[in-house]
Amino acid sequence: MKCPIECPHTFLETKYNNVTMDTIIKFKKSVNYVLNMIASWENRNHEQASIFTNFIEITNAAYGVIDNPYKNVRKNIFTMKNSLKKISKKISEDWILDKIMFVGKKQKFNPNMIILESVYNRDPEKDLGKWIKIVNNFDEALELYNKAVNEATLILKKAAHLPETTEKVNGYYYRCTASGDCEKIKYKDKKITIDRYGLNRWDWSVHPHTETINFSKNDSIYSYIWKQECPEMYLV
Repeated sequence: MKCPIECPHTFLETKYNNVTMDTIIKFKKSVNYVLNMIASWENRNHEQASIFTNFIEITNAAYGVIDNPYKNVRKNIFTMKNSLKKISKKISEDWILDKIMFVGKKQKFNPNMIILESVYNRDPEKDLGKWIKIVNNFDEALELYNKAVNEATLILKKAAHLPETTEKVNGYYYRCTASGDCEKIKYKDKKITIDRYGLNRWDWSVHPHTETINFSKNDSIYSYIWKQECPEMYLV
């Protein structure tokens, strides 16, 4: 099941060299939309942390903290969120309603009216460049997140660090299922106990499930375990 996150906006199409009241209103609508979308993503996991916290934790487990290709996803989304909250406060609905009564729709405004400006370095071009970089990083973060959703099975397998063998390792057998679950299997008294771990791509949480199976000659899935643990049962 694919659970991509999408967030169309007009930030890259905005004409920052010709900021009118129309521009500001359209920009404000896009600001509100993106903030609402980010909030909806964060609220997917109602129990604990943001889905992005779970996402970074499992990708760190899969690829390591240093080489994790997804390590900046959460940071870049949150940078956009925090930037938009500051911008939204600067161009509040009250500000727009107050100004729209006294200015013409074609009257021009400084582009720093709708983007973040540096506190110490008042350089409009530099400020605009920083803002565009924030937007591009945000868009790239969404692309990476959606790429990870499509590769979630591989990510869980990497994070689980399963041995690439059908032999017993430290008293357990390990297996990845076709659906992407990871299994840790213990044999005892002609039964196998399976601790199965599945990844929920909706909020990047890992859910355990335990199952016990009795020996059966007709079991083709775990036959490699039965044949190693109780080969005498196949002689009958």
